[in-house]
Amino acid sequence: MEQTTAFAMSIRDNVSAAGHQRAPVSLTYDLPVMILVAILLSILTLMTVVGNLLVGVALLRYPRLRTVSNCLIGNLAQTHVQQQSTGKPPRADTHKSRL
Repeated sequence: MEQTTAFAMSIRDNVSAAGHQRAPVSLTYDLPVMILVAILLSILTLMTVVGNLLVGVALLRYPRLRTVSNCLIGNLAQTHVQQQSTGKPPRADTHKSRL
């Protein structure tokens, strides 16, 4: 029971199991940094959607590319486009610790 309590206290106090103090994690950034991250994520999202759409267009336009493995890649590209277009970009601020 004491080990569980000590472990919980070490997590709460931001101390590792070996007793080393870890750097505090902060997800608070200045406005210019947030704007830069938003721009970079928007560019990344646009590039992934366009690239995956090009995969779909290539599969539709060239019948000889419609092999089983290429159809699976097309399916993955379509899924990725749908995921990106429904507003689920990679976001660092959603992975906050719940301690």
